[in-house]
Amino acid sequence: MKKILLSPFVAASIFYFSTIKKMPEALSINSAHDIVYSESGEQLFTLTFFRDTIGHFFFYALFAFTLFFDLRRCWSKMSPQKQNCITLAIPIGFGIFMEFVQKYLFPPRAFEWSDIMANSFGCILGFLIARYYNKRKAKKSIQ
Repeated sequence: MKKILLSPFVAASIFYFSTIKKMPEALSINSAHDIVYSESGEQLFTLTFFRDTIGHFFFYALFAFTLFFDLRRCWSKMSPQKQNCITLAIPIGFGIFMEFVQKYLFPPRAFEWSDIMANSFGCILGFLIARYYNKRKAKKSIQ
């Protein structure tokens, strides 16, 4: 049976959304409706940051999750410790690399530390979920 790798598709999606100059309207996060006001009419904060951060978090969690299982299927002779390190290192490194790509190659996109943090925490969560799922699957197959 042919093995289909999902993580390259997730990485390509991240690259695409990180480099387009203007997001499609359906995915746009710069809406006037994102501003939260107090009762007196004073602007409190915008939801734009939260939506952007959640997007980064989700995509990088998905990247780490799919990479975890891609490595397990295709490089099964590699030690689990190495696979775990690679599962975290590649998406986190890719996220940092993409921030520099945005800054230097795709203006008006910008380098943001908050994106790197969201990417990294998303990778960690995706990895932990994948490990948990993998252990549960292994326990069920033993029983």
